[in-house]
Amino acid sequence: MRPKWDGVPYVECGKDTYIVRIYERGLVSLEKRVKQPEEVIYWLLEDIIFTATHVGLLERHGFDNKRTHLNYTDEVMKELNRGVHEAFQQIGDPYLHWYQTGKRQELERLE
Repeated sequence: MRPKWDGVPYVECGKDTYIVRIYERGLVSLEKRVKQPEEVIYWLLEDIIFTATHVGLLERHGFDNKRTHLNYTDEVMKELNRGVHEAFQQIGDPYLHWYQTGKRQELERLE
């Protein structure tokens, strides 16, 4: 079995449901069953957008977070959140609405 990246959502198709798993240090840290494919798409999209925005922010500020590290000040976090919000504005609803209302936290809430 291939090692799983920490914090990344993995999707498996089950019968009438999608199983989303997130791993930490090789162990499942979260497993959710989601029935709506749009929710799975949103979950993955939010992760991709955040990662892409974060990498762009690191590059603009000249950091790699391996040898040199970005200081996550309030201003830097605002810039990161602004970039994610702008990406969702370009995509539109329902994903923009879900981003604005905290859908990912809802999806990742333990039951």
